[in-house]
Amino acid sequence: MTTNKPNPLTPSLSLLGRGSRRLKPNFGAGLDGCGGKIMGAIFEVHKELGPGFLESIYEKALIEELSSRGMKVETQKFIDLIYKNKKIGTHRLDLVIEDKVVMELKAVESFSIHHKAQLTSYLKASGYKLGILVNFSKGKVEYRRVLIR
Repeated sequence: MTTNKPNPLTPSLSLLGRGSRRLKPNFGAGLDGCGGKIMGAIFEVHKELGPGFLESIYEKALIEELSSRGMKVETQKFIDLIYKNKKIGTHRLDLVIEDKVVMELKAVESFSIHHKAQLTSYLKASGYKLGILVNFSKGKVEYRRVLIR
């Protein structure tokens, strides 16, 4: 009889329990354990709704799901864009979770480099360090972590 022991040389972080998807190591670094709740909420919303809805529907469902998991969620948060100490515009963030993570929601055929650039600019302007780009329009939810230092 063979036993399946985890390989210590290939760390993975299982945040969702039995039958969970594996996330990259350090996905939730600095999140005080909320990384698993966030990803669990994303997967739950996609499981319940599936693809085909507008971004606004997924946003409302995520707000409900994250809140039901005891998480603080800010929606459509406006942040000022500052250039040489002058306000030159604003960004509107889809979701800010636990005052730590910016979530940008999409319902598109596929991610483009513009989507990552958009989230990166939100992070730079807001001072947040971690963002999650989520696409609900496929049979399997897509997500990308964006981290700035």
